[in-house]
Amino acid sequence: MQDLNTENGNGGWLPGWDRPVRVVFQQPSLAKYRLAFFQSLARDPGLDVHVVYGDLGDISNVSPEGFTGEMQHLFVKRKGLIPTPLYWHWPQWTLASGRRADVLVLMWNAQYVTLVPALLRARWNRVGTVLWGHGHSKTDSRIRSRIRNFPVRLADCTMFYDSQSRDECIEKHGFRRDRCFVAPNSMDQSSIEGARVRWTGDPERLQRFQYEQGIDPKQTLLFVSRMHPDNRLELLLEAMRSLVADFPRLKLVLVGKGDGEISRISGLAGQWGLLDHLKVVGPVYEEDQLAPWFLSARALCYPQNIGLTVLHAFGYGLPVVTSDGLNGPEIVALRSGENGFQYPLGDVQAFAGHIRTLLSDDSVHARLSAGALAAVREKYNTERMVAGAREAIACAATTGRGGQRA
Repeated sequence: MQDLNTENGNGGWLPGWDRPVRVVFQQPSLAKYRLAFFQSLARDPGLDVHVVYGDLGDISNVSPEGFTGEMQHLFVKRKGLIPTPLYWHWPQWTLASGRRADVLVLMWNAQYVTLVPALLRARWNRVGTVLWGHGHSKTDSRIRSRIRNFPVRLADCTMFYDSQSRDECIEKHGFRRDRCFVAPNSMDQSSIEGARVRWTGDPERLQRFQYEQGIDPKQTLLFVSRMHPDNRLELLLEAMRSLVADFPRLKLVLVGKGDGEISRISGLAGQWGLLDHLKVVGPVYEEDQLAPWFLSARALCYPQNIGLTVLHAFGYGLPVVTSDGLNGPEIVALRSGENGFQYPLGDVQAFAGHIRTLLSDDSVHARLSAGALAAVREKYNTERMVAGAREAIACAATTGRGGQRA
């Protein structure tokens, strides 16, 4: 794939282009962890990047910085006979006109009722299209797969979060390999690295933090995420019940919001005699305030349903222990025995066994910690994500302008 910064004889980065490619991303919301990705793309002189985002309530919007963006309301229909919500986002349709976009990157989610009409309109107007998504669901089935994959026939390219999902779609569903790209999902590791260096460069400050919080870094387990029943935190409490006798200073630190779930877990901790081993911090959003918690833990423990948190922990060299099922696409970054452990879904004894290993074996912990840092420095970072997106955009720009689309 030709580099977007390389000019050809006509003065553009692709044959027939003499100006930057106008690429518009449609998103359900503008999450803070996506800023670095869009900012990096926007610095490419071969691209004119714009982001149109909705106001889906699960993730708080941040203001666009370093690129242009605008919020347009996303309508959600949650009632009726259909068990899953349906989304209506007008920008999918309006941006397919060709007036503002040469390439339109749309959320690959069949729950958007505006998606198929937008893809048809984009084809008519010779706007290149990229479907961006997981390529699978946590509770997949044949009918779900068919519904999800139908829009792919109308798009120019697909962009996956991980290579495993891409390869499965190519092998199982017959996707064209030359139209499938991978932009490994990532976080802004530069801000994580900066916070890590600041705290580790001042060991007295970090030790003072640990003393004030009453935690022993060799016997502290961390959970950082939105509190939700799907994460099955009760499994982590059950695992701790078999560990506290051998690790009397063991503490589980919960960082994140979710009052109802926090109350439920605190109630269980009280029933099981673990209240003294539980520390509820609540929501923390600033990286410099999150850093000492990551740097004061022995492992990040996430019973199931883990997503980007695995990459957040890896940025601090913190091994991760989670299940082998019902996780987000970011789980491909976790290599059991290399940068963390995966236990059989629902097996509390195996969960506790992996935690015990990390608490008691310094050599294993050091090896997995080094592996965690290597994963984000070498592969799962913004640079790799941007490179994959640029390839997909280049492909869509070519096909959308009249190249072979079938």
